[in-house]
Amino acid sequence: MIDAGETPENLTSLIREFRPTHVLIVDAAVAGYRPGTIFLVDRRKIRREDVSTHRLPLSLLARYLEESIGCRAILVGIEPTEVTWGKPVSPEVREAATELAAWLTETLTGNRP
Repeated sequence: MIDAGETPENLTSLIREFRPTHVLIVDAAVAGYRPGTIFLVDRRKIRREDVSTHRLPLSLLARYLEESIGCRAILVGIEPTEVTWGKPVSPEVREAATELAAWLTETLTGNRP
């Protein structure tokens, strides 16, 4: 797991060194769901002009990783309570992130955390 912060594109060399077959990118994504909802993001529906806290849209990062590394990149969104610069993560989003991490751990290792 890599906490890529605001500029995940700066860590592509680290990802490349790992040589993954799959990359799961998890981020806050506004889609109109209840706060804390976890969902797959359809990259085709992300427009270049959509507002993002990242310098490079994650859809472009995912495509770059797929083309340069040959992996499968999947975007997972967690519906935020609000998107305001400098605000702490809401309890709903924190709980969803914890649940997602536990599910991934169990699914990928066969062990419950």
